[in-house]
Amino acid sequence: VFDAIMTFKKEEAAKLIEKL
Repeated sequence: VFDAIMTFKKEEAAKLIEKL
């Protein structure tokens, strides 16, 4: 479960970076 959360966090961060 924790690993899935980390993957989700990384994907969310990538989306935010792309918006910038």
